[in-house]
Amino acid sequence: KDGKSSKDGKSSKDGKSSKGSNQKKGKKANTDTNAVGLVEHLAYFSNPAFDPMGFTRKYPTSVVVDSQDNIYMAMNTGREILKWSQDGTLTTVVENLPGSSPEDCEAFSVSNGFPFTLPNTSPTAITFGDDENIMYALVNLCIEEDERNGVYKIDLSTGSFEIVTGIPRFDGKGISATGDPDIWNGLDYHNGNIYVTNSFYGEVWCAPADGSDVATLWSADPLVNLYPTIEGANGILYHDGAIYVSNSGTGNVVKLGLPEGDGCGAAVSAVVHADIGVGCDEFAFAEDGTIFCGNILNGVYRWKEGEGQGTLILDRDNYFFDVTNSVAFGKADKNQIYIVNSGIFLFNGIAPSLVRVQVAETGYSY
Repeated sequence: KDGKSSKDGKSSKDGKSSKGSNQKKGKKANTDTNAVGLVEHLAYFSNPAFDPMGFTRKYPTSVVVDSQDNIYMAMNTGREILKWSQDGTLTTVVENLPGSSPEDCEAFSVSNGFPFTLPNTSPTAITFGDDENIMYALVNLCIEEDERNGVYKIDLSTGSFEIVTGIPRFDGKGISATGDPDIWNGLDYHNGNIYVTNSFYGEVWCAPADGSDVATLWSADPLVNLYPTIEGANGILYHDGAIYVSNSGTGNVVKLGLPEGDGCGAAVSAVVHADIGVGCDEFAFAEDGTIFCGNILNGVYRWKEGEGQGTLILDRDNYFFDVTNSVAFGKADKNQIYIVNSGIFLFNGIAPSLVRVQVAETGYSY
């Protein structure tokens, strides 16, 4: 989801620079802003100019679509999940997810020598479970030792939620141990398990979605673990028998093989599936294998097999995109993609928005 706590223009304590993260150095991406049809901004949210640190502002960083093309958005720092219906109504379906106060976040950040106040990213990412009544949401609070950090199972019929796995905090990582925060970022569900990425440490973790066991390290393969900037493993998606992860630092989408039986275990293989040329956040597959992904610095990219690197099709200047976090295909109309543009406070101050775009490609049927 990125743009989440990205330290643009600053350096982490281990010397990795985040400047230019999500954009590979020395390469210029292709651009084709005539590659899409109708572009509609369906909803705008609060303007970051009124709340530059994002403690009361709500901005969307993850989007999922149900079979009726209702759109669900993780309102990062807002502690809620919104539903946009095709008649244009916005409904809060989940509220009061865990959060810490601005004062506590500031005190924790100062005590650990961090250069700015870490925000609550609650919720960071969302995904459906086995059916559309169950959703999982990832909660990152500014205080890493807070036991409310983790993945929550949500009953959408009631809005109730419960934690099913916490984020491991005793693995020698995190701001208290290394100076870099744990940014648990991407989230997906497959076959009874939940998969989570840790962006600042380039890892993928797995846990049973029923809460029967703790999360375990599933992959720290160099293709997701090594990256030239501050952010590695980001968006994550089960697709066609494998787990795919975007490495924002290298500009690649990596394919990770599932172990026999699809259990947590550990990934059995890793290969670069797509060289997008820029860092992706959350992404989506079309039936023909085309990938659409959000890039926080520029907009939306499309990658087609055989065309080399990705092509910028929805740019910031023409379409008012700023920190594009997540892309998902419609399920009723599979030639539409839905995009959340978080407008996170570090960049240009464009209001966060939900956007619908007509494309020629047909979304993959899951």
